[in-house]
Amino acid sequence: MHPFTKHSDALLHPEEMLPNAPALAVATAVWTRRQSGVLMGPVTDTLMIRGEPHRPEGVGDIVRALYTGSLVFRPGERTERPGINFLGPHLYEAGRRLADQPALRQQPDCFLVDAPGAEAARRLPLHPVTRAMLARRPEGGASLRALFREVAVDQNRVFEDIAVLVALGLLQLDDRSPRAEPAIEETPPPPRRARDILAHRLRRDWDRMQGNDDWGVVGVAPTMDERAIDRACDRMLRRYSGLVSDASLQPEARDLARLLHRRVGEAVARIRPETA
Repeated sequence: MHPFTKHSDALLHPEEMLPNAPALAVATAVWTRRQSGVLMGPVTDTLMIRGEPHRPEGVGDIVRALYTGSLVFRPGERTERPGINFLGPHLYEAGRRLADQPALRQQPDCFLVDAPGAEAARRLPLHPVTRAMLARRPEGGASLRALFREVAVDQNRVFEDIAVLVALGLLQLDDRSPRAEPAIEETPPPPRRARDILAHRLRRDWDRMQGNDDWGVVGVAPTMDERAIDRACDRMLRRYSGLVSDASLQPEARDLARLLHRRVGEAVARIRPETA
């Protein structure tokens, strides 16, 4: 089960339900473009500041609308400060349910190209291998077959990430001839660009944590449901634990991962002292 399958007593992401594709497209567009205004659902309207709900409880209203109705966005200028990344993980979960992985696996020679707003993918909970693989694509794209020749571990999770990005409209498949595919070495050296991107992301995470209290580090508000808080704590612990044990990381990235994992552990210990 994905960590965002069930969330709070309101049954966000109810089991065995698919989201409404048009509603998901509206929510993803607002989040991707960092738009401000009002996201109007069938029951409740949610104030959006730069693509995020102004209040944490707005996430529940949006996710429920993804499964029970439709969403309409009314843009408008706002002066309030934006919230943290509340919505991205839930868009990922809705996209995961809507993704058609079997159909995607049957198109190995289709080229994977960026759609408008594709840069927002870095704000989703993607596997580090997925991030590195996408970063190293040749200019003009590369086929799924060529990209997966380079993935030695976690192929299923990486493929899930790709299927989610296609379902969310952040990546597109271009059915061109495989003869036009840019050459990719079978055993390429570790890409410097991918390493730099990972180190940059970790530095950004570390800088952000310096200005946050324990709740901000974990990414939830103290008023949220206890189960939601537990899931957020577990998610943040998992986010960096795998990197800490990754012997292939460069020293800078490994040191940053250790600092981040320690900071998250300290925050979780204070938020959930009974499990420390």
